[in-house]
Amino acid sequence: MCLLQETKRTVFDYFMIHNLWGHKEVDWVAKESCGLSGGLLSVWNRDLFSMRFSFTRDGFLGVCVEWKDVLIYIFNVNSPCNIAGKRKLWTDLIDFKMNNEPGEWCLGGDFNSITTIGEPRGRKGIKDQLERAEFVNFIDAFEVVDIPLAGKKFTWFNSVGIVICRLNRFLLSEGFIEKGCITNFFAFVKETWGNLVIHGKKAYVIKEKMKRLKENLKVWNREVFGIMDFNIDKMVQELNEVEDLIANGYQAPNSSNSNVLVKRFLGADSS
Repeated sequence: MCLLQETKRTVFDYFMIHNLWGHKEVDWVAKESCGLSGGLLSVWNRDLFSMRFSFTRDGFLGVCVEWKDVLIYIFNVNSPCNIAGKRKLWTDLIDFKMNNEPGEWCLGGDFNSITTIGEPRGRKGIKDQLERAEFVNFIDAFEVVDIPLAGKKFTWFNSVGIVICRLNRFLLSEGFIEKGCITNFFAFVKETWGNLVIHGKKAYVIKEKMKRLKENLKVWNREVFGIMDFNIDKMVQELNEVEDLIANGYQAPNSSNSNVLVKRFLGADSS
């Protein structure tokens, strides 16, 4: 499943979704943008789960689905930037949970808020501390877990690369984590790594194990999630390199180059 924010589109159709996703066995829900601002799109393989209904309010788009005999609510979130808008979003989310059938919860997207002192770099202030405390209180009240990033520390940087933050995140209920494939993933990696028998020098053994583990993970990914190979490894590597430069204080990339990367990543570049 893919959760996209800031689509900046008012119209979606099957032709566009099929081209974006790569095949026609796909379902989706969308929230149109307001002019050139906002817009949400959630896309998934049709056989991934059974959908009950979709819902939307200011700042989020969601679906209620049945997956592995469990009711799950999946939210695609795009939070406002101002504190008043954030507070309304947090209140609306908690209100939705309190007034719907119990289930497991998955909230993903751009929350425009931080949870720890180390998440923003290049920006400090009392307002940030107060907002951070309120956001942490919301996470606790919603009874979800803030899933840490693997490898990368930040998800956003400003145009000159001075301020970098982690604004995007996934918040999952403990039941979702236990029922889902997150714990299964670690068990799979551990078992696969232990079963790989390779002889040679230590550096060679590690290199070959990593190579074969990656191959096994691709198969596991298709079997568990049914996600097609979009051949995005190279683009992810390039985007990660840009982020590394920014995080280490180098000058921000040229905006036109950044746009080219994004277009190529989404398959929108025809060249």
